[in-house]
Amino acid sequence: WSPELAGAYRRALALRGDRLAFLGRLRARGHAITIASNLARAWLTGVQAGVPAGLVERWLISGELGVAKPDPRFWAALLRHVPAGSLVVDDQRRNCEAAAQAGLRSLWVPSGAGFEDRVEAALAAG
Repeated sequence: WSPELAGAYRRALALRGDRLAFLGRLRARGHAITIASNLARAWLTGVQAGVPAGLVERWLISGELGVAKPDPRFWAALLRHVPAGSLVVDDQRRNCEAAAQAGLRSLWVPSGAGFEDRVEAALAAG
């Protein structure tokens, strides 16, 4: 990629402002936030720069692990940092299926599908 295209792509990876605000509200209620992503290592710093300090407790990315979702080794790595039964939210059904097989609760939320309401309902269901 040209430097211009690479920069544009990295900017597109930023977390949306409304999602950051929602994560902030969850964090204020005592929820631990872990970002588990199939992100390249080179892009991590740029994404983290747009996230308020203290919001995300842990970043787990495939670019550092050497294995990507939905591979069971990705979920095994996550389970070394979060309790079994933790809620995983993903926009890919196959990732959610793999997370559930690994002992995590999973919530598939396709893009534009009422993200906040679905996450709140899943958290309330425990």
